[in-house]
Amino acid sequence: MVAEATVASEPPANRRVRNLYHMLLYVWGRYDKDLADSAREVGTEGEISSLPNLFAHVLSEAVSQQLRRGLYRDYQPKEEVGPRIRGQLQVGPSVGRMLFRQGLAQCVFDEFSPDTLHNRIIKTTLLRLLREGGLEEQIALRVRMLLPRLGEVSELDLRSRHFSEVRLHRNNREYGLLLDICRFIYEEAMPTPQGDQVMSFRAFAGDWFKRKGRLFQNFVSRFYELRAAKDGWEVQDKGTTFQHALRSEQPAENSLLQRLEADVYVKHPSGRKVLIECKFYGKPFASKPKRRTETDDELSDEDVGAEPEAPGRKISNEHLLQLGAYMDGLSRKKEGPKGVEGLLLYVQPDDQPLSADFVREGVAGAKQSLRVRCLDLTKPWDEVEADLLGYLG
Repeated sequence: MVAEATVASEPPANRRVRNLYHMLLYVWGRYDKDLADSAREVGTEGEISSLPNLFAHVLSEAVSQQLRRGLYRDYQPKEEVGPRIRGQLQVGPSVGRMLFRQGLAQCVFDEFSPDTLHNRIIKTTLLRLLREGGLEEQIALRVRMLLPRLGEVSELDLRSRHFSEVRLHRNNREYGLLLDICRFIYEEAMPTPQGDQVMSFRAFAGDWFKRKGRLFQNFVSRFYELRAAKDGWEVQDKGTTFQHALRSEQPAENSLLQRLEADVYVKHPSGRKVLIECKFYGKPFASKPKRRTETDDELSDEDVGAEPEAPGRKISNEHLLQLGAYMDGLSRKKEGPKGVEGLLLYVQPDDQPLSADFVREGVAGAKQSLRVRCLDLTKPWDEVEADLLGYLG
C-alpha cells in the first residue's frame, strides 16, 4: 500500500522511467509481476529518477536475493603455483620458470566457484553504474555494500561476445533478466568523459526515447500477445504484408514498391481485425509540419511539427494516409473489408491528451472505423495497461 501511494504521488518524469522498465520487460519477453513490482520498492520518493538509478536498483535487489539463495557456481579452470600437484601439471611453464628447483609446480585444475561469466558480467556492470551512473546516494550506498559480498567474483573486460558465451539452463534461468539489463547497458550506454558521472544512453535522450518508435512498437505487440490473448485476440506474425492498389504488368516495376506492413495486427474470433500504427514523437500534433532538409538524417522529436506556439493541433496527414493504405491493403486480401479497423496510437506528449474517432470509406465503399488515441506513459502502470486493453474493447 505504501509503495502504491508513493508511485501514485511521485513526479510524472519518475513514473516515466519506471514505466520504461515495464516496457523493457515486455520487449525482452520477461514480464513478471514480481519483477515489475521490484521497481516500486524504493526507500525514498523520487529516488529512481533516471535509468542508471533504476537499473542499479533492480540489479542490486536481484543480486541480494540471489546471494541469499546462493550465487550460481560452476567449475572454472584455475592456474596455481604451489608445492603440490593439483589437476594437470604444466611441465613447460614449470621448467621455464625453474619452479621445480624451488619445490614448486605450475598446475591447472577445475575449481567449483562463483567466479562464473554470469556473475562477472553482473559485477562489472554494477561497477560501471557506480563509476559512471551518477547514482543517488542511497542506491550508490546499496551497491557499495553489495560489492564485498561478490569478492570471489572477478571484474571483466566486458565485450559483446561474452553475452553470447553465457549459457542459461534450469539451474540459472533467474539470471536471464539480469543479463538482459547488463546487455542493454553495455550496448546502449555511451562512454562518459573522464570524471563525468552522467551516464547517457544511445537509445534515449534524457532518459526518454530517441530511437523511440521501434521499442514502442515492439512493446505494444508483446503486450497484446501476452495480455489480450485471454480475451481471444491473436497477434499476427510480423511477416503479414498487404498489397498496394498499384500494379504493373512488368514484374521488375512491381519490385520497386515497398511492402505494406503494419506495426501491429490483431485478430479476434468475432471477425474484428485491427491494424495498429505506433507513433512516438515529441510534438506529434503541432499545426504546421516541418519539412525535411537535405541535412536531416532522421526526423527529430519535432519531426511532425516545428511550431508549437501556433494555435490548434492537427493529426499528421502522412500517418492517416499510411494507416488507410494498410487498411485497404488488408481489405484486398482474402479476409475482405468487413471488420477491418485502424488504430493510430501515439505516445501522449506532456499534458496533451487526444482521442478522436473517424469513419473512412474503404475498399468497395465499406465503412471502417479509424481511431486516434494517445497513451499517457506518465500514469501509474496499472492505468497504462488498462488503457491499452481498452483500445481493443
